[in-house]
Amino acid sequence: MLLFGCMAANAQPQFDPDQMAQMQVDQLKETVKLDEAQSAKVLEIFKENGKAMGEMFQGGGFDMDKMQKLQADRDKKLKEVLGDDNFAKFQKAEQERMQAMMGGGGFGGF
Repeated sequence: MLLFGCMAANAQPQFDPDQMAQMQVDQLKETVKLDEAQSAKVLEIFKENGKAMGEMFQGGGFDMDKMQKLQADRDKKLKEVLGDDNFAKFQKAEQERMQAMMGGGGFGGF
């Protein structure tokens, strides 16, 4: 999902990556209950990942291997913060958003 968010951000230079990260946290809160500390940690994870993805796109375009590595790194960090159960809920919600987007739902997932 983040891939598509970054692609949208690149298509619209005025898009704020920090806003995207906050939107991702807000969407995550719809799926799992986060306390304040978790929310702050997750926000930083999404910000770091969004920045790295943006740099990848600006530095030469799409690199599938690098994108997968960035997402794996993001997921590892999220799992540490969320725990196994909440991370599984996050993954399920992310898959559902991806399916909706592929079916014409547009951008807006993790």
